[in-house]
Amino acid sequence: MRISISSMDFIELFEPVVQKTLDDYDQKHMNVFLLQTNANEFDYNSLIDRLLDPMIDFTLSRVTKSKFKDSPGGRASKMARQKFRKVNENKGELGELLLYCFLESHLNAPKVLTKYELKTSNNDYVKGSDGVHFLQVDEGEYQLIFCESKTYKNFTNALSDAFESIYYFKNEINKDGEYKAGLAFEKTIISAHLTNESFTDDELEFLKKLIYPSRDKNLEINDAFGIFIGYEITFDPNDKLKPPKRFKEELKEEIRKYMDSNSHRIMDLIKKYNLEGHSFYIYIMPFTEIDKSRKKILKEVLE
Repeated sequence: MRISISSMDFIELFEPVVQKTLDDYDQKHMNVFLLQTNANEFDYNSLIDRLLDPMIDFTLSRVTKSKFKDSPGGRASKMARQKFRKVNENKGELGELLLYCFLESHLNAPKVLTKYELKTSNNDYVKGSDGVHFLQVDEGEYQLIFCESKTYKNFTNALSDAFESIYYFKNEINKDGEYKAGLAFEKTIISAHLTNESFTDDELEFLKKLIYPSRDKNLEINDAFGIFIGYEITFDPNDKLKPPKRFKEELKEEIRKYMDSNSHRIMDLIKKYNLEGHSFYIYIMPFTEIDKSRKKILKEVLE
């Protein structure tokens, strides 16, 4: 089954700084990607340009996109932009878009559904995961990947909140321990909306088996999670005076050291929330002035 992202230009903007498996069984993966720099600054303008088309792929179903394929004037882009909230109120949607791009262009995990396909207006919140992808990990073995993203100034706070959200989502409770629609309900939503995507009859039957494994005893299907963490780093003004090549190499080394001393937090949180049996695909990206940068990127992408 094909991925939905229409261009691989997005991933070409990034350099993997850390690619690490956190357990002994190749189930917990951490990937730290560095956006390309220009004159010792992150090149957000290039990122904005490379997000314009994926924003449509992320937001609209395959069926909806197909209706606009011969229509000039950016009608698909307009419809996609209308599903986002106002930029100043928008705290997490950039992370959701970036996670989608990483899962499709890096992990090669096709989108099944995103919450934006269910929204009727930009003020409509759809509960549950940010999106759902699937991945074939071996012959006859697949994963449904449920998405969660956090973009905070503080890395550890973002990480903690992401895993807490996953815990509540999996166990279908809120912070008070009361029932809240979660993982099981999400699967009913996916099943009800599969026809919104332009899947073939064989693909539809296959996806139904992924959602309800009892349909085929020969398939091994497990729930997994994709996480995007955006966090803030600062550049010393004196460091920015260095030659660009040296600046970038030292920046990468700084990030590696930081992740070496903090990556244990991921396994600690997995154990804290009893999530050991799940696979995790964690994408981490540093930003400068994260609140300002987030607003700039979304504003430019959504204009």
